[in-house]
Amino acid sequence: MNEQRRMTRKKLLTRALIVAACLMVIAAVTVTCVFAANDWGRNLSTVDQDDKDEIKNPDDDKDEDNTPDDDDEQDDDDTPTSGETTFALPVSDVDIVTGYVFCKDVTLGHYHFHSGLDFAADAGTEVVSCLDGTIESIVVGDRLDGTTVTIAHDNGLKTVYSYIDAAEGLEAGQSVERGQAIGTVAEANGAELALGPHLHFAVYENGELTNPEDFLEIAEK
Repeated sequence: MNEQRRMTRKKLLTRALIVAACLMVIAAVTVTCVFAANDWGRNLSTVDQDDKDEIKNPDDDKDEDNTPDDDDEQDDDDTPTSGETTFALPVSDVDIVTGYVFCKDVTLGHYHFHSGLDFAADAGTEVVSCLDGTIESIVVGDRLDGTTVTIAHDNGLKTVYSYIDAAEGLEAGQSVERGQAIGTVAEANGAELALGPHLHFAVYENGELTNPEDFLEIAEK
């Protein structure tokens, strides 16, 4: 009986030692893993100074010289004024009797697209060039359009002035300035006779007919 008790105690002690040994091994492995994980994390968060130099702040790429210098300011000063880029009115008074629209021709009695603006004005009213340019052509006494002066400008623009009397001495190839007189409104004639004396004004851009109102500052229509 005593011998059996001693054997039982011995077995229990052996099992306890085995369990304790296992627990120690598990503890040692856990501690090792924790330290290894900490070292790995520190390695990930550590960046060499050389690497730091290679990591650039996006703001560093900004050009410190972006602020306008004297040359830039000079370029801004060279920008044309609105007076140089906006058409001058071809006649002094704005009294548009026919717009750039599809309408009935009251003289010929048919519907058509009207190719420009008709400015009503007394015969003899001065007509001026809307921009600096060169006289491209002068057609005198056409049965439909009367006398027509065409002026070529920069940027592919052309302006056309019909039902006028061309200024004396005006010739094709002659340079004219913005606001320079090129003729006067003629007596009513041609395909728009029924409208009375007026200037028919048209604009072409790169060879295409376009609305003159896009280029004129007209406060009253």
